[in-house]
Amino acid sequence: MNSRTLGVVAQAALLPALWIGVSSSTVLAGPGDSDQVSIGIRVTPIAMIEFPQGNELWLRVPPDQSTIPSAGVRFLITGNAMATVTAEPDDFAWIQHYIIGGFDEGPRYLGKAIRAGHLDEIGYNLQVEFPVGVYGGGLPPDNPGSTPPLSLDMTSRPDGVAPGYVHMTASHHWTPDGGFPLPGVYSGTVTVTVAAGYIP
Repeated sequence: MNSRTLGVVAQAALLPALWIGVSSSTVLAGPGDSDQVSIGIRVTPIAMIEFPQGNELWLRVPPDQSTIPSAGVRFLITGNAMATVTAEPDDFAWIQHYIIGGFDEGPRYLGKAIRAGHLDEIGYNLQVEFPVGVYGGGLPPDNPGSTPPLSLDMTSRPDGVAPGYVHMTASHHWTPDGGFPLPGVYSGTVTVTVAAGYIP
């Protein structure tokens, strides 16, 4: 993996399939005769993900301890199902001070990013927006895990396509000891999962 990026890996829970069933009774029709046979067709739910603008997430810590720029990657979901999207880091950090808006919410788990060529690490939070404009929560604070699932009936979308976005945020205080991280580019891997389910 390119050490300059926080890569996104996509996985789909179901692959497309088509099932056709024909009744077991034998149907014979001679010249001028006609008969009927019942055929059942069932299309299984499918949902596919793609990243039209690439799957790179940048996490760059500036040298002057100014705000760490947030990063994100856009994706498109295509399908005929109830599509559910989550995102999860491949590794986690236990940080001592989760400071948001000047308030210290105490220790918690965050995704872990490593500075290229070093062992320095910083925590980051994730948030999925699916479809665009509908926001889910961040990573669970008390145990390593994924973002809360966001679901959408893809049959309600034009052409069965809906855009989404994965947000990544970080802060200078989100380190294992609470100290400021060294400047540079930090990398890790995020897995974005789309699952296809039957529409109730």
